[in-house]
Amino acid sequence: MIMYILALLVVLAVAFVGSGSNGFAAFIDIPSVLVSLVLSGALLGVSGLWKDFLRALKAVLSKENIYTSAELKKSILAVKLTQQLLIWSGFFGTLIGVVAMFHYMSDPTNVLPALGVSLLTLLYGTLFALFLHPMRFRLESHLVDEEEAS
Repeated sequence: MIMYILALLVVLAVAFVGSGSNGFAAFIDIPSVLVSLVLSGALLGVSGLWKDFLRALKAVLSKENIYTSAELKKSILAVKLTQQLLIWSGFFGTLIGVVAMFHYMSDPTNVLPALGVSLLTLLYGTLFALFLHPMRFRLESHLVDEEEAS
């Protein structure tokens, strides 16, 4: 868990330094976060793997593996699907932003902010998917340990 927090702080520091004079506020857009998380969560629920994703969270946060290999495999599948859904929801948000850009073509002052929001949705989806990689690898490690033990 400490490594997750450390990684998040590094990403935030890079974003803050890389944003230049605008500061970190240029990277904050709540609707973009909501598009990424809500759309991915809804599609994960429709897939029937929501409980498996929650099990994955519990398995990663626990010190010992208490799950069977079948449960771990379904949890890994849920995390992989969530990563894909996050990236695709980012693309979806980008398309929404591009449509907004075309809508604002008559007023050039609104075109670049719409582009920024559309790209932020893709950035959020990609970052959230990236943060799930260590979770997936830890689950795969638990799975290897479980299969070796049996």
